[in-house]
Amino acid sequence: MNKVGILFLLFLCYFFLPVKGQAIDLSLFLDTVQIRHYAPMRSMTRIKVAPSDSIYVDKYGEMRYYNSDTLFHYLATRGYHTVEDELYYYYYDIVSYMSDVRAAAEIRKVRQMALRYNNPEITYAAEFLPLLVNLSRADSTRFDAAMDDLYRLARKVAAEGNTREEIFLLRLIFNESYLSGHYARAFRFARLAAARLDQLTDEEFFDRKATYFMIGNAYHAFRDYDRSIPYLKKSLRDDGPRHMADRANLRARHSLAEYYASIGDLEQSDYYFLSMWNSPDQVKMRPVYDLIALTGLAGNEMKRGRFDVPLRIFKLCLPALKEEKASSLSTAVELKMAECYLEKDDPGAAYAILDSVHMNPDSADENSCYYYSLLNRYYAHRGDALKARCYLDSMMTAFRRYEDKYNTLIILRAEQELFESENARKELQVKSFRHVSVVMGVTAGIILIALIIISILYRKKHQAYRKLASRSREWAESTSRVAPVVPADNIDVSLMESINRLFEDEQIYLNADLNLETLSKRLGVHRNLISKAINTVYGKSFSSFVNECRVRQAILLLSDPANDSLSFEAIAFDAGFATRQTFYRVFKAQTGINPATYRKNREAQTEP
Repeated sequence: MNKVGILFLLFLCYFFLPVKGQAIDLSLFLDTVQIRHYAPMRSMTRIKVAPSDSIYVDKYGEMRYYNSDTLFHYLATRGYHTVEDELYYYYYDIVSYMSDVRAAAEIRKVRQMALRYNNPEITYAAEFLPLLVNLSRADSTRFDAAMDDLYRLARKVAAEGNTREEIFLLRLIFNESYLSGHYARAFRFARLAAARLDQLTDEEFFDRKATYFMIGNAYHAFRDYDRSIPYLKKSLRDDGPRHMADRANLRARHSLAEYYASIGDLEQSDYYFLSMWNSPDQVKMRPVYDLIALTGLAGNEMKRGRFDVPLRIFKLCLPALKEEKASSLSTAVELKMAECYLEKDDPGAAYAILDSVHMNPDSADENSCYYYSLLNRYYAHRGDALKARCYLDSMMTAFRRYEDKYNTLIILRAEQELFESENARKELQVKSFRHVSVVMGVTAGIILIALIIISILYRKKHQAYRKLASRSREWAESTSRVAPVVPADNIDVSLMESINRLFEDEQIYLNADLNLETLSKRLGVHRNLISKAINTVYGKSFSSFVNECRVRQAILLLSDPANDSLSFEAIAFDAGFATRQTFYRVFKAQTGINPATYRKNREAQTEP
């Protein structure tokens, strides 16, 4: 191409592609764009050794190859940053899909290599891999235990000064909790991870920007934009991704584009969609992000009242999305095509698409809302008021389900649980200051008398506390069960024995989400029969029975000097309580003293 042609193309790029905040017509760009094709991208790129093993992944219908011997050898001898891509690929694309037998073999292998090399990197891998395997296989009753194990490892590596592993584990707990719907836990750990990130630089923690994205994107889903947008902008980068799995830059630009589109700032939204398209990032699923950028730009054109060009773009992108198996995205594109046909007054073409679209578990709730709203419009256009009203009701139901799932009150509750102790500490400081001020105004004689009285009372109370602490520990360590308070039939006694075995063997009471429903499903027995059995045999409610078990666990944790570094919030969490407030209330009701008083007076238990 001659110089004149090059200058003309540069002029077109300058004229038609926007800078940030610039309002222009994107029709020319969208009408001439072509889907780009990339060379095959794989994570196993740096280890120049033929794969030695493979697994077949039924979910994706493909064979995956790996070489864990070489991977862990390189990790031990060359360091984490030389095999970062390969580790990510191995952990999440290989191990997560292994059978239990093969996963156990991999765990034995990495433990043997840890003994051989005596290297911190491989030692950490030997500790982390079993936890990851347990997490990928954890059912709902074991999920909290898996999270607890990961958090204990995070505290351990933090104490050893391993910042990278600590934040990686905090991020993993946050992400897995978020993806599995444990939102309160997810946002608690999001705040913990963000607080640690703010103390570091990109050089100190290389995945800092990617972690900011994960946190910002979670807040974005719950429409907490005051927190989301700053985190998303912190995650942007122009220097390229760190590894194949680092898609944070592209995903952050997508979330920002969606945000600005939602508030009507289409120029800003166009800017971020175009920055996705123009980004040089060569990462996993890059073709999908190209398609997201193009369909996003086309969606903005629809908001401007233009439908011909977007329809052509959607038709161009839809086959590629289906080829990439992006089911939720392809469903959204089909729905946008149907809307274009409705706007172009072609209801027959719109209905043909709507009739072919079926909401499936992979489709997001917002797709369901969109789907039902289009059916409502179609039948309203036909004059079928009954069906239009039915689909309007379906749309409202889907919308309420979406609102319930992404309720901002969940974030508030998580923050309340996380920072409740800090608020209590500040309140205590205020009360102490007032008390000191009053005491300083009292005459010396009254102070002396008061101190004498207080000294006497304190000594008596301290002795009483010591006795209470001793009795509480004896009670917690006892294994005998209380005899039935009233005659119980064999059915109740048998059911109670099953419940006791479950509580003793698996300690399911450590799950803060345990309730009659989950226990009923676990045992295959109606919840009313469980409640009746507990009331008949022990003369107490289900919640009282569970809380008694949790208080026993809390006493054992508080009695161990090795746990003195743990906060009361951590003790409550490890014992199965959802909040510190509930922990304090139930503990005091059961033992007569609060946890702090118990810990302070427990030394009496070791005296002869």
